[in-house]
Amino acid sequence: MDIAVPMGDIIGRLQKRWLANFAETAEEWSASVSTLSRWEDDKLLDNQSPELLADHKATIERLPAFGGSLSLATESRKFPDRRIAEMVAATQVGNLQHRKCAVAPGPERGVRII
Repeated sequence: MDIAVPMGDIIGRLQKRWLANFAETAEEWSASVSTLSRWEDDKLLDNQSPELLADHKATIERLPAFGGSLSLATESRKFPDRRIAEMVAATQVGNLQHRKCAVAPGPERGVRII
């Protein structure tokens, strides 16, 4: 039985499309760390309502969890895009450090280690 389309072409196209989509997703996820920091400064320092604190807690739990799934794909030396792999690893370290911090209540307007 002959295959009409050479498999190498199909696999190459699929891999190229997957890697492009993966890279875009990983970059957006990585940028979300900076976005979270700005959101904390803008919204959380002056208004620590239970709803905002719950949103914040959920976000700082979900960021590294999602990053873990990205890390599974990128931690292998065989992953084809080292730039993305290094970005994912660096962002995960930042996420883990961020989880150790919480916005201090009241007039201190700073970050404290919890």
